[in-house]
Order: sequence, then C-alpha cells, then structure tokens
Amino acid sequence: MFFGPKGEPVEVAIKTFEGQKTAKGVSGQNLMKVMGSSGLIYGCKTGECGTCEVKMDGRVVRTCVAKLPKKEKVAIDVTGNKVLKGRKSDRW
Repeated sequence: MFFGPKGEPVEVAIKTFEGQKTAKGVSGQNLMKVMGSSGLIYGCKTGECGTCEVKMDGRVVRTCVAKLPKKEKVAIDVTGNKVLKGRKSDRW
C-alpha cells in the first residue's frame, strides 16, 4: 500500500545559484517540500513575507504556499529571489 501524496508524477528542474538541480514530486504536493536544498529562505511560511519567491514556469510564486501543478515537467528559477541575491552579493 502507498500512503504518500496522491497525484501524477512531476519532474522539477530547479535553477539555483549553485547550478541546476532536479527533484521529483507529485501534482498537488506542497512546493516547499519538493524544493529541498535549493538555498531558499523561509520566513513566515504563510505566503505573506515573500522570502521564498521563485519563478515557476515564468510565473512568480511563493513556494511555502504553492502546490505542484498537474504537468509532467516544471521549471523553477531561484536566482531571481531578491533576498538571496542580496546575500549572494554581500561581502562579509
């Protein structure tokens, strides 16, 4: 018996500052759980603060509240996240 999330399999291509990563999920699954070690920062986890904003297939979404769509493949770009860009360019 399978007790995991129900839905169609989705292949997720994630563009990060460290390069390209891939992940697998199922349609309807919370995107935050699929993102794994993408380097995202999660603040409020309710979709209000915007620290987890990414582009999913060209559309800006907040991963803490977004769900995977019913598609075979999804492209996510983390490199447009303003909070992460600021941290990446800061020199300590």
